[in-house]
Amino acid sequence: MATEQQIDLMDVFATERLVWLDINPSDRIVRQSTDFPNGSEHGGGVAACVPAALLKTIEEEQLEPEERVLRCQSDARQFLRVRPEMAWSRAQQAVTLLGPPGSLAAVGDQAARDAAYLTLAEVCFCLALRNTHLPAELGRPDLFAEARAAAKHAQRHGLALILDVIGRVHRAPPQTRLTPLTELAQILPEQKDEMEPWVLIEVEEQSKAWLDLLKSALTAAHNAAGLVRILPRFTRRWVFPIGLPAPPGSGSAPFRCS
Repeated sequence: MATEQQIDLMDVFATERLVWLDINPSDRIVRQSTDFPNGSEHGGGVAACVPAALLKTIEEEQLEPEERVLRCQSDARQFLRVRPEMAWSRAQQAVTLLGPPGSLAAVGDQAARDAAYLTLAEVCFCLALRNTHLPAELGRPDLFAEARAAAKHAQRHGLALILDVIGRVHRAPPQTRLTPLTELAQILPEQKDEMEPWVLIEVEEQSKAWLDLLKSALTAAHNAAGLVRILPRFTRRWVFPIGLPAPPGSGSAPFRCS
């Protein structure tokens, strides 16, 4: 009996497709269901998805892998505002369709691989900054963490750092937000070549409040010296011309950043 069960399992894993269906799973169960076949690898061969995304990828099975990846990326951006769960699912599918690097079935073009991971980073970051709640059957992923990991896989380590710090600014309570915000003001000029347009677009609504917080911190003498050095470069990066007060006790007139 044990031998027959082993043979049955071998038959299952020899098929081209294995659909793992969880009914009303908890986030822990979803994570375990994907971690089991993937191991610890991010962007492995299995990802959770909503049923509509599964049907979509089955319809595309006859296409070349590169074309399937491109269609997933296109859908991910198209659905980002209207169906976030579909956008996330299709972005995940784009990455899983790449295959392990070096394998016979893998997408070998490094630029195509980087683009798929960058799409996943964009989708996860946008959903995270919008405080989007994905359905429970997707496992309640940490979207900021996924965005950072995807950026690293796209070989965009500077972008990964920017996304990580923005995530910490976004999640910090108001009374402790100044610390990660100051760190963001420091790293943005250093990583300016890594910035993506979709990051600037997404943070536009919040950046005014962030700048106001930095400006208000200038009234504290112990903050002034450091902030005066980093604020001009920070405000230029965010394209928000603002008038900054002179540091307390300096006797200087306010200066303007543009």
